[in-house]
Amino acid sequence: MASGPAVAGLAVCNDTTVLHSVAIGYRGDDGWVSQGWWNIAPDQCATVLAGDLVNRYYYLMAQADGWAFDHEGIGFCILADVFDIAGDQECGGRGYGHGQFLELDTGKTEKDHVTHLAAVSRPAPPSEPAFVPPGEYGEPYSAAGNFQACTTESGQIVCSLFADGVQVFFRQDGREGEEVFAFVDRFRPGSPVIVHGDMEAVHDRTADLVPYKLFARGLGEADELLQDMQGKWQSRDDTAAGLMLDGSLLDLTYDTQILDSGSIRVSASCNDYSEGGPYLILQSDGDSAATCYGDLQVDGPFLNMTHLPGGNVLRYQRVD
Repeated sequence: MASGPAVAGLAVCNDTTVLHSVAIGYRGDDGWVSQGWWNIAPDQCATVLAGDLVNRYYYLMAQADGWAFDHEGIGFCILADVFDIAGDQECGGRGYGHGQFLELDTGKTEKDHVTHLAAVSRPAPPSEPAFVPPGEYGEPYSAAGNFQACTTESGQIVCSLFADGVQVFFRQDGREGEEVFAFVDRFRPGSPVIVHGDMEAVHDRTADLVPYKLFARGLGEADELLQDMQGKWQSRDDTAAGLMLDGSLLDLTYDTQILDSGSIRVSASCNDYSEGGPYLILQSDGDSAATCYGDLQVDGPFLNMTHLPGGNVLRYQRVD
């Protein structure tokens, strides 16, 4: 079969033996969009997005009777019928279903891209995820947050994410939904996710959750800033001072010694401040009150922010 359509854009070719229906997700001019369906017969191709590609990353969902799709747990809203949906959150509340997509990396400068379905879909009966009735283990809980990390404790996988300044821990102990831990190894610290589950216990700044769904969500502006800030930074005004950000966990250092640690989040407001954002909100381990930093900017290797209410401008540069 031909390598793909001659039209520039995003194309999908069906090199399997059965009819597939495909949907796409991508960032448009006004935010995230999901569209579908294209029915593609064997040995046929479809241009699902015409014109030169303007993004590097696009997202694909494919389905066929008796075939399993190798999605990556990235969530977009869908419908059984033809759809063109703005936004990727609150799907159920808006009357939509939820689909799981995979990420397509089209390259930094490519203007067109072709995906072949045989690489992402295979003949195998899909497994039905286990259903955990909401409220069985605590108060039903749903949140959009940022993944942190996983460890192994006494043979159990224990993971955490940050949502609204709280570190939410969840473990693989047999009570969770079947696919909750299927993709945790693909999430990097700071990855945007959505979690549903039962809140089993709430502590000071941590909580214990029994999860029944965990999936990726699209990058928002706050998520992009958080990702751009990851790593080690050195003050441009005092080379002994620095900071290290891993996911949502921040260490403030001086002469390589950790002076303070805490969790951070990026928000459009902080305490009584709502102008001069975006804001970095720091919740130090030893302080009950949050610290606000305004005018947060990441410009290539430089990071700038203003400590509030004092107004001192903090200037950092990235350390490789």
